[in-house]
Amino acid sequence: PASVITTVTARGLVCCTVGIGVVPLLSHFIAGWTLTLATPGATQVLGTFALWFALLAGISYLFEHSWDWAHSVYGVQVFVSDLTPNVGLCWYLLTEMFAHFRFFFILLLHFNLLIVLLPLTLRFGSDPDFLAVILMGVVGLFKTYPSVGDTTLTVALISTQLFFLHKWMRQQFIVVCAFLATAVLFPLFWRTWAFDTGGNANFFFAITLVYAATQIVLLGDVLRAHLIVKRMMWAGLSTKPLKMQ
Repeated sequence: PASVITTVTARGLVCCTVGIGVVPLLSHFIAGWTLTLATPGATQVLGTFALWFALLAGISYLFEHSWDWAHSVYGVQVFVSDLTPNVGLCWYLLTEMFAHFRFFFILLLHFNLLIVLLPLTLRFGSDPDFLAVILMGVVGLFKTYPSVGDTTLTVALISTQLFFLHKWMRQQFIVVCAFLATAVLFPLFWRTWAFDTGGNANFFFAITLVYAATQIVLLGDVLRAHLIVKRMMWAGLSTKPLKMQ
């Protein structure tokens, strides 16, 4: 209907206006506020995050006239209410789980992510750019509803470090072959299970395990190469800067 098209168009124009005008203006003031501080710490980071989160939440409420979107965006990630098959690991585990164990294993899945993030942050906190890339890869691996786009973003950012790290990476060939294999087998196993009824969920979940294992090998290889380069820099054997370009 014309009214729906008009509404969607109006909302799109408002989003463009916010993106083109308001966001850069706020970024300018936030950047100026941050630069006036000698050493921005956790308080400034959390304050900036809270400001942007409140701004985006307010815009969402303005469009929807309710807070129902919060459950659809954030609540479903926490409570895992939708068990639609995807490229992650959680949907299969919770589908096969007894109902009275469901809440315990949801907590366990979220806690598993936290116990991985903490040691990585402590170990690589001095390299925040590199740490951000690794954390994106870990979150994309263990989140409840991952997508191929999560891995694509991580691989794209890791590729900016290949100039420094490729000489010490040992698993590039295996990772490339595994990603190509999963790209071919994902649609085949999905069709075999969902349309041709020639298999079951185990077929599709098997390839998601291969996909997850490939990401783990890639992240482990990058971390190993990063540590080697850092040791060489400390020993004076390399003078190339170790930072995201």
